[in-house]
Amino acid sequence: MTLNRATGLLLVGLAGALVPRGATGQERAAPTPAPTATPRPEPILREPPPPGYHRVTGEPTATPTPTPLVEPKLIAAMESREGPDMERVALFNDGTLILVRGYKGRRVVRRKELSSAELDLYRRVCAEALLVPATWGLRERALSDVPRVIRIEVAREEGGSRIFETDDLTQLPLALGRAKAALEDLRFRFFRSDPRETNWEPKGVHAGDVLRHRSDGAWYVVVRDDTFEPSLEVEEIGGLKNRMLLLREQLPKLFENPAQAGPPPAATPRR
Repeated sequence: MTLNRATGLLLVGLAGALVPRGATGQERAAPTPAPTATPRPEPILREPPPPGYHRVTGEPTATPTPTPLVEPKLIAAMESREGPDMERVALFNDGTLILVRGYKGRRVVRRKELSSAELDLYRRVCAEALLVPATWGLRERALSDVPRVIRIEVAREEGGSRIFETDDLTQLPLALGRAKAALEDLRFRFFRSDPRETNWEPKGVHAGDVLRHRSDGAWYVVVRDDTFEPSLEVEEIGGLKNRMLLLREQLPKLFENPAQAGPPPAATPRR
C-alpha cells in the first residue's frame, strides 16, 4: 500500500514537470506564423539585340492619320466661246491660275501661281461684281446674235456662284467691268514674256529633245540641231506638223524651260 502511494506521487510529479509554467490544464494551440512576402526576383539584364534585329511586339503600332486633301475652290473665271473654239481663265483660292484653250478639237491647259498678296487683291476686285443688281442680265446685251459670247463667273462666299453673260459690245456696270478687266489681266500673263521664265540656257538642247511652245502649249521635237547648220529645225508633234527654223538663242523666248514644262504627251501610234 505504501509502495503504490509512492508510485502515484511520483507519476503526478512527473506530469507537473511536463506542463509549462503558467499553463492551464487544457493544451493551447501553437500560434500560426504571419505570412511573409514572397521575395521578388532580381531583374535580369537582357542582352542587346544583334545588328539588324527588330523585335516585334504584340502591341499595335500607331499609324499617323492622313491629312485629307482639300480641293481648291473657285474665286472667279472668265470664259469666251466662238463656235467650237473656247478659252477659259480661272483663279482658285490656293493661288492657282489656270488657262484652258480649245482650238480645232485640241485642248491645252496651262498653269501659273499667284502670291498671297496678288490673290487677295484679285479676290476683292472680283467679289465687287456680286454687288451688281440681279436685274442686270441678258436684256442688257447690245446684240443678241454676236458670234463671241463671254461668261464671267464669280463665286459667293457662302457657296455657289453668279454668272454674268455678255459680249464685246455690251456696256458693263463699273463693278462688273473691273472684275472683267482683272480676269483679262490674269489671262495676259500667259502671253507676256517674263524675264524670269525666258532666262533658261538653251545650250543643252539637242536633236530628239521635246519643247513646249509658250503661246499655245503645242509640243515640238527638235529634228535637227545646229551642229553642222546655223539653225535648229523643230517640228510640231501632232496637229498640223508645223516646222520652224530657229536660232538657238531664240528658243527661250518661244519655248518653255524643258525642266519646268512637264512631261510631253504620250506618243500615239500611226494608223
